[in-house]
Amino acid sequence: NEDTMLDALNYQGGSTDEEAAQILLRVATGAVLNAASGLNYPMSVPQIESAVDDALASADRDQILNLATTLDRFNNSSCPLN
Repeated sequence: NEDTMLDALNYQGGSTDEEAAQILLRVATGAVLNAASGLNYPMSVPQIESAVDDALASADRDQILNLATTLDRFNNSSCPLN
């Protein structure tokens, strides 16, 4: 797929397996940006990439959405800049 990070940030997600993958990719894009920012993110960029690759390769909707939930929680934890 030739989608960019900006494309991924605009994914809406939904009830299909492909849309579950879009949810993960949207949240993972935010996670990569947070991890690369130098803030104290709980995962490194390579760890995020590996986890996303594994979840997508599993084709298991629950695994994909569980990782999306975890990354979303990390993305929305308290910001050290506040």
